This record gives sequence, structure tokens and C-alpha cells, in this order.
Amino acid sequence: MTEEKDNVANNNEIVVDVRQETPDEASKLSNLAKATFAEFLGTVIYVFLATNTQYYSISPALVLVGLIIIFRNISGAHFNPVITLAVRMSGNMEGSKAMILYSGFQLLGGMVGAALSRIVLPHDNYMAHNGGATTLSNTVEVPSAIACEEL
Repeated sequence: MTEEKDNVANNNEIVVDVRQETPDEASKLSNLAKATFAEFLGTVIYVFLATNTQYYSISPALVLVGLIIIFRNISGAHFNPVITLAVRMSGNMEGSKAMILYSGFQLLGGMVGAALSRIVLPHDNYMAHNGGATTLSNTVEVPSAIACEEL
């Protein structure tokens, strides 16, 4: 090996090592922190806007599409622990630690988004819309609603 290096140096050739190094632990941790924060922030924004759509002329689906466009390259834009579980089970997410962190920050983001809605909305409006929660109409029975959700 030393003889090869000497020959290269004597012939004035430039040797470039093109092997890619794997990211070190600090870089992985930094990327995971960015991704979990993106999941938290995206979930806060989504829950806040989705629970206040009666005051803004915007659909929750449109909000979600915008958030996916913004955060997809940072975290994958799951914003839902069930989506994170599905991505993990499909093999497109490395490590259970990431799945647990994503899900935890998504749940926390949902709580913060709901709390912001409660703070921002006047009490009467908040109560009139059940805090932004989806409720069944009087004409829909619970088994029918469950069947529709399952579809």
C-alpha cells in the first residue's frame, strides 16, 4: 500500500477517494431533532387551522397539502402517529426510536394546537363548535358512523 502511494506521489497524479462516509452520530441526532420538531410544528399548525376552519375560508385538506409540501423533505410529513406506524412497518423508517419520537411529538403537537384554538377562540364560539371536534348529526347512528370510518 505504501509503495502505491509513493508511485502516485512520484507521478504527480491526483487520487480522489469517492467513498461516501456514513453520517456520524451527532449528524443523525441533529437530523432526528429537526425531523421531530418539523412533525411537532406541522401538527400544531394543522390542528389549530383544522379546528378553526369555520373562521377561515380554507379546507383542512388544503392545509394538510400545504404542510406536506413544506415539511416532506425534512420529516416525511406524517403528522399522525398511525401514518408514522405504517411508514415504520413498511420499512421506510429506520429505528423504533424515531417512530416513538415522531409519535410523541405528533401527540404533543396535537395538544398544543388544540390548546391554541381554545385560547384564541371566544368561549361561546368554542363551545358552539364543540371545540372544533367532529360530532355526529342527530340523524346518524353510531354503528353507521363507525362503518363509514372503516371504509
